[in-house]
Amino acid sequence: MSARGVVQCVQAPPLPLVSDPRQLLDAGQIQIKKWVKQDEPLTLVRTHELLARDGTNGSYATLHQWARLTLEVGGRSPTLSEVAYLILS
Repeated sequence: MSARGVVQCVQAPPLPLVSDPRQLLDAGQIQIKKWVKQDEPLTLVRTHELLARDGTNGSYATLHQWARLTLEVGGRSPTLSEVAYLILS
């Protein structure tokens, strides 16, 4: 490996770890998808309330970002860096 390659390996930031709330959202993806993609879809606010009632603790912001990236609901299209994060995590 060249000196430049070593420097890049040492200086490259580590990949972020997937947070516990995101793992819980991944585990409940089927139910969340049913809620937000049914004929009369639930809002993400209501979905967040139902998840909290079921014991899934996490912020609304985490749910919103996860739903936007994973289910393509809840706002604008994901940025390239957000898509890359999902692919790499």
